[in-house]
Amino acid sequence: MRIKVKTPTKVKVLTIDDNLTESQLLEELHADTELFPGLSKISTIKTGFPPKPLSIPPSETIRKYIHNGDQLLIEVGDEKSPESRENPISKEVNDDIPNVHIGELNQYLILRNIKDDNSCMFNAIGYATKTDSATEMRAVCASYIMSDPDKFDEVTLGRSNDDYCSWITKKDSWGGAIELGILSDYYKVRINCIDIESGNIIKFENEDSPPSSFINLVYSGIHYDVLSANPILSTSEKDKDIDTSLWQRGSPEETPIMKAAESLCKLLQTKNYTTNTTRFRIRCLECYDVLVGETGAAKHANEKGHFRFGEV
Repeated sequence: MRIKVKTPTKVKVLTIDDNLTESQLLEELHADTELFPGLSKISTIKTGFPPKPLSIPPSETIRKYIHNGDQLLIEVGDEKSPESRENPISKEVNDDIPNVHIGELNQYLILRNIKDDNSCMFNAIGYATKTDSATEMRAVCASYIMSDPDKFDEVTLGRSNDDYCSWITKKDSWGGAIELGILSDYYKVRINCIDIESGNIIKFENEDSPPSSFINLVYSGIHYDVLSANPILSTSEKDKDIDTSLWQRGSPEETPIMKAAESLCKLLQTKNYTTNTTRFRIRCLECYDVLVGETGAAKHANEKGHFRFGEV
C-alpha cells in the first residue's frame, strides 16, 4: 500500500507491505536515508484525524491500523530517561503568557503565537489540526477554487479565477475568509475566528455537513494566532507537545473552552492586541511605498503585483 510520511523536515510517499509489524515498520522507515539522514530516532507515529499516536500489539500487523492513502506524522527525538518519561510535564511557569485559567478543566487556555511570515492563517490551522503545511493548504485552496468557477467567480474573488489560484499559491499571499471556508470544509472542522477588536466570533463550517470538531483562531486585524489548552502555563516546546487545540463539539469541554476564549479576547483587548486595518500604516517590503490600511495594501498588490508588507 502507498502512504504519505511526514517528518519535521521531509515529506515522502512510500509503498510498504501491509503485513509488517509495528517494529518492522519502524525499521523500514529508519532505513530510508531521505527521511532520516542523521541519527534521529522516531519517538511517535501519529495517524488519523485528529492525529493520534499509533499503538499496534506486537502480535498484529499494521493492516488493521494503517490503510492505503493514509498519512503518517513522524515525531523524532532523543531517547528519554525513565525519569523523564514518567514526568513529561515541565514545571516552568511564565505569568506573562496571555491566558485564562479554566478551573473546571484544570487547564489554561493559552494564546499560541504563530510566526509572522505571511502564512500565519495557514500555519495557525496546521498547528491546531496537526495536519498539512501552509504550502499544501494553499494548493488545496487553489484546487477548490479552480474546480468551482461558478461559486468562485470574479465578483467573489476580486480577480479572475485563474489569477486568484496563481496568487494564493504564492508564499507571500495572505489567506482570509475564502480560504478559511475552504479549509474548514476540507478538514471537516469548524473554524471559530475570534476578532479581537470587535469581540465577535465568526464561524466557518460546511453547514450542509456540520463538522464534529472545532478549533479557535485569534485575528488581530493583520495576523492569526491559535488558542490551545494545556495544564501547564509555559512556552517551552516540550510543553507545547501536550497542547490541545482541537475539541469535539457537544463535549463537556466545549462550553468552558468557548467562555474562556471570550474572556481571553477581552484580556487581549486591554493589551491592545489588535490593529485597526482601516487606519494602520504599512510599508511594501518590495518597493518600500508606505500605504494606509488594508484597502491600500490590496490596491497596491493588484496594481504592482507586490505581496510582502510590514507594519510601519
